[in-house]
Amino acid sequence: MARLAFIMFCLFPTLGVAAWSWYWRSPVHTQRWEQQLADWLRLHVELEGVEHPQPGVVRLRGVRLADRESAAEVLRAQTIVIRRRAGLLELELVKPEVFALQRDRLISVARELLAHKPSDLPGLLTLRAEGLAWRQDGSPYLARQVAGGMRLSSEASVIELAFLLPGGGKRPARLRAVRDRRGAAGYTLTLTSGDAHLACALLWPQAADWLGREARLRGTACLRYSPQGWSGELAGELLDLDLHRLVSGHFPHQLTGKARLEIEKLVIEQGRIVHAAGTLRCGPGLISRSLLASGGQALGLTAAAKPLPPQDRPLVAYTRLACDFSLGPEGLVLSGWASDALPGAILVDTYGPLWSEPALQPQPAAALVTMLVPAAAAQVPATREAEALLRWLPLEEAPRQP
Repeated sequence: MARLAFIMFCLFPTLGVAAWSWYWRSPVHTQRWEQQLADWLRLHVELEGVEHPQPGVVRLRGVRLADRESAAEVLRAQTIVIRRRAGLLELELVKPEVFALQRDRLISVARELLAHKPSDLPGLLTLRAEGLAWRQDGSPYLARQVAGGMRLSSEASVIELAFLLPGGGKRPARLRAVRDRRGAAGYTLTLTSGDAHLACALLWPQAADWLGREARLRGTACLRYSPQGWSGELAGELLDLDLHRLVSGHFPHQLTGKARLEIEKLVIEQGRIVHAAGTLRCGPGLISRSLLASGGQALGLTAAAKPLPPQDRPLVAYTRLACDFSLGPEGLVLSGWASDALPGAILVDTYGPLWSEPALQPQPAAALVTMLVPAAAAQVPATREAEALLRWLPLEEAPRQP
């Protein structure tokens, strides 16, 4: 009897605890967590191990998330600690790294999370990390004091994130995404940069190609996404805009210089700019003869009365470009102030104006296209109806200008 009692009350419980402890540390338990996370996030998940340091706490070691089809890394973290309480899930990330090339996949995951029903997840999820590296072409953008969360209810799903950037002051940048369950399909995205200038590459995949690697943005944006496209308003300033990337890299003219664009108001409806107002300033830099001539012909920018450098020099040096602008359905209005001594001057060099305000304003918005893209053999009206047809047809490339 004594032996039987020993086996029942001592040996069996000990073996049970040992087996349970082995299971928690076994590859089988790790694989189960990988599968659960993969089903939840729709990503490939790899874990080095899973630990349970205390009741209600799980520690995931060596976390790696990747796209299921391409196997490209989306996120990795040294450790993720999960704490679960009644109706609350807390996530703490240690040394997380996010890979910018997979930002579209991250956005897709966020949209799927916003679509979850309140019954699918805890009502409130919080997230924090002391630091986060956003990797873009191998060079990380570092954020600190990252904090955020997700809240699900029958009325709306909300994801919020706040973070500080080096040299960005005390006010954090804030990002908020809301899916209103009571309205039409879509979600609202609100961004406030706080005291920081956000690298445009963090926000837009093609920013380096169009705006330059050093372009930075500070301001606010409130946008709503629907099946018809993005709509909303933006305001702020864009610094270190590379005009060579913007103009020379995409149009058959040459323009160089670093610009500052102050956006007083930008209104977008279904992916199209319907109103824009602000200030553009830059210089010194170089401009091609072809663009100087095209600006005069298309927009009515008054050309210089003085002779330009010899014809064998296709680029003309300028000292300053500065103007206020307003763009809307009625057209484009420009107000130049590149020189205190030359009222209305938009572009000047050492000797005087290269461009001045058009004598007739507003100018048609389509004239901007005519200025940047030389005339092709076939001309079409700049209307919504023509655009709807052109999107289905092959297009020729504009010839490069000397």
